[in-house]
Amino acid sequence: MPEQLQTQQPQQPLQPLQIVPITQAYACLPAVETLYFTAFPQKERDPFRHLMDTSIDGALFVAFEENGVFCGFAYLLTYKDIAHLLYFAISPEKRAHGLGAAALLTLHDNLPGKRILADVEAEDESAVNLTERVRRIAFYKHNGYTDTDLTYTWDTVHYEILVFGGTVTAAEFDDFWHHFRRAEDMGEYLFQLFHHAKNSRRGVSHHP
Repeated sequence: MPEQLQTQQPQQPLQPLQIVPITQAYACLPAVETLYFTAFPQKERDPFRHLMDTSIDGALFVAFEENGVFCGFAYLLTYKDIAHLLYFAISPEKRAHGLGAAALLTLHDNLPGKRILADVEAEDESAVNLTERVRRIAFYKHNGYTDTDLTYTWDTVHYEILVFGGTVTAAEFDDFWHHFRRAEDMGEYLFQLFHHAKNSRRGVSHHP
């Protein structure tokens, strides 16, 4: 799914942001919810209450702050040494200031030893958002992510999975999502997306 992020690389050395767990008590929760609903189209959103569900084993929902000011959020599922970045957004007024890269740096620092996966729309010369796709892939690769052999198709759009901190195999990817096999573990949209992805990957072997 698309992530909303800054596209201009910072000129100064990156400084990690503050990272804050998102709970009902978080002071900027309304800003988080607003950003979630504006950054992602309806068909790619699970109910916000699902992201707030603290009973989901391995879920990580965090906000990024710069000097105490909310500037973005990330939602991940983690299992063993893999973390899958599912939702990642930077506030519009904070984009193009290096905060997207700083947010990734913060995630990496807070997930030591984890391999972090990110989905990106594959480059497609016929895509109306080709420039955005190229820019997004370049953003992740500039920040240390590399290609994998994992690809899938969802809603006629081809996606590729990038990884930070190592490599990931089809068997590991399947094992990860088998752990979150119930819809209540990931939300209905993510359940449909990744179970479909598991069965529609191109160029990799299938491991039931």
